[in-house]
Amino acid sequence: MMMMMMMMMMMMMMMMMMMMMIGTIKMALILCINVFL
Repeated sequence: MMMMMMMMMMMMMMMMMMMMMIGTIKMALILCINVFL
């Protein structure tokens, strides 16, 4: 039971990290486009 909970938590953390990374990349891209324009 405990292992399942740990796995779920790890998965959630990984997903959050990925979302954050994608968000930062998107923001950087938008900034670059704005600068170029």
